[in-house]
Amino acid sequence: MKITAILTVLVLTAGACDRAPSAPGDGGISSEQFVNAYVKLMQAQNLVGSAAEFEQRKRTVLEDLGVTEKQLQEFVQVHADDISMMAMVWDTIQTRLARISAGPSPQR
Repeated sequence: MKITAILTVLVLTAGACDRAPSAPGDGGISSEQFVNAYVKLMQAQNLVGSAAEFEQRKRTVLEDLGVTEKQLQEFVQVHADDISMMAMVWDTIQTRLARISAGPSPQR
């Protein structure tokens, strides 16, 4: 859960930083891109056995998604003051992770 701890710290400390708003058009990422990346990173973390393996997998996941670690950090910093938006983002992440861990829906 190292990535969870890192992003939690970023959320808690980002409010103290003065940052210009970032948008997908200026190198920032959308909330959907953030959610997708975060969910994929959590999945990757659960599949590897060591920190070194996770770092390699993380690079691959981010490259495949066309997102950088810096963009993830900037997303958190830019939106940290918007509590309702960030709550919705984290709820979406939790919902997707719960669906993934529950497995496919039974066919009728």
